[in-house]
Amino acid sequence: MNPIQLMKINETNFTKQEIIIMDSIIENVEDLTNLSLMEFADKISISKSALLRFCQKIGYEGYSQFKYAISRYVSELPASDDNSSQQKNLTDMYSDTILTMDSFIGDKDLESLYSKLNNAHSIKVFGYAETGISAHYFSDKLQAYGYDAEAIIQLHNLRRKIQVAHQDDLLIFISISGNTSIMNELVTQAQDAGLKSVLVTQNSFSTFKEYVDQTILLPYFSESSFVLDPHVILYVFFSKLINYINENK
Repeated sequence: MNPIQLMKINETNFTKQEIIIMDSIIENVEDLTNLSLMEFADKISISKSALLRFCQKIGYEGYSQFKYAISRYVSELPASDDNSSQQKNLTDMYSDTILTMDSFIGDKDLESLYSKLNNAHSIKVFGYAETGISAHYFSDKLQAYGYDAEAIIQLHNLRRKIQVAHQDDLLIFISISGNTSIMNELVTQAQDAGLKSVLVTQNSFSTFKEYVDQTILLPYFSESSFVLDPHVILYVFFSKLINYINENK
């Protein structure tokens, strides 16, 4: 995942100032490769501490690591050719991303998750805000195949359900960005309680991976001017898993 994609996937977690920083970086991406932290912060009219915090929030140790990633990204950009290249249409963006699913999630990933589902006392699928809808859909699908599954999507219930979880329960955390404060609290709470857990995310840089037993990394969209819904990719993964369950029941 390149740094532009990483910023985009975290956009829903950004403050208004962080969105301004992101937009400024994208607009001045080539300048960033040649400027120090202080120089670039001055150029986009923010404090160097705010820029440093932004880099760290999306998973980099600091500005230097982020600058290196940006420099590599810029160096790998294809030369523009207006005569031969055309912007992909919306359906191409979805289909191209879906076609990479198998390279992200192999049989071993599915087998491992399937085993966890079968050995679980019950299954709790955590989602918050937009991912709450996906969590509800996923838990319903699991119930249809005989699993004792429930969606935990209400803010007042998220922490409580971990506190009362059975030691053999399986907790599945759905977090597209893998970087929200509430999910960070939940995955660490689950680890402290010694509960088995799985993270489903599109963020390969997510620090949540350190706290869970298994991470399902989903493919992410390449850069586009379209407004794309990452939950479409979630539903394709759910379908892939349900078909695996159906074949192995």
